[in-house]
Amino acid sequence: MGLVSSRVTDRSQCTKIHGILSTIECINSSIVQGSVFGPNSFSIYVADLKALGNTNVLCKYADDTTLLVPEKFDVGIEDELRNVIKWSSANKLELNLVKTKEIVFRRLNVRLDILPVQLDCIERLECVKLLGVYIDSKLSFSEHVDHLLSVCNQRLYLLSQLRKQGLSDKCICIVYDAIVLSKILYALSAWGGYLNQTLKDRIDASFRKACKWKLTNIQYNFSDLLSDVDRKLFACSKAYGHCLHHMLPLHSNNSSQMTLRPRGHSYDVPRVNYDLTKRSFIMRVLYSHKSVLL
Repeated sequence: MGLVSSRVTDRSQCTKIHGILSTIECINSSIVQGSVFGPNSFSIYVADLKALGNTNVLCKYADDTTLLVPEKFDVGIEDELRNVIKWSSANKLELNLVKTKEIVFRRLNVRLDILPVQLDCIERLECVKLLGVYIDSKLSFSEHVDHLLSVCNQRLYLLSQLRKQGLSDKCICIVYDAIVLSKILYALSAWGGYLNQTLKDRIDASFRKACKWKLTNIQYNFSDLLSDVDRKLFACSKAYGHCLHHMLPLHSNNSSQMTLRPRGHSYDVPRVNYDLTKRSFIMRVLYSHKSVLL
């Protein structure tokens, strides 16, 4: 801690362009980018940024911060936003309101949308991009699939051109897994469960096209891939230090409870009222029987 403190309080910086060195200026704020201790320093830096309300949640990932305020709250979103701006000012940071976006999540079958008052100076969107995933207000993820397939089709064409240039079939399969399959697998457990059958069929059609073009020798299936990544993530999340562990329910100790079929885990299965809730990762693996068997 002493090493971090000394480098944060007594730092200077200069810039060198085309052999010309600028004057040295002192730095009294911010985090040293590109340094070994930069990520840990930033985590410490934002550790005291917390939500005011007990019902609200602040999700922090590097320099991206997401504020979640439910329909029934104890502290409104306006007060929460003012708190973030106040914290930023006190810590010599500036909140970029141009890049800050608002989205209101609501159910698919709601007859009348009663939206809250829009925040000043902040654009409200029906779809936002969060950590590389396009999330819409109905949690359908249709726009994410559109973007995903657009990128994958471009990369399929790239692979076909690489084959014409003489790249071997073995290398083509390796590159396919690296630039196409990995794109689909990215954060799959977060959004894959919300897709309807039409969107799943579109992704499976892309897999069939890749096999037809002989860009891969494996016929991938979206549902199988989702079950596989869910199983692996669920196994990791059961570890106490995992970031998702606190979201798991308590272990079931009720031996008198009627068990109709084995579930592959000992957690209590909470009751849910909406199908959309059941599609989330935690609920999906708790209600699933096959995907959690290890």
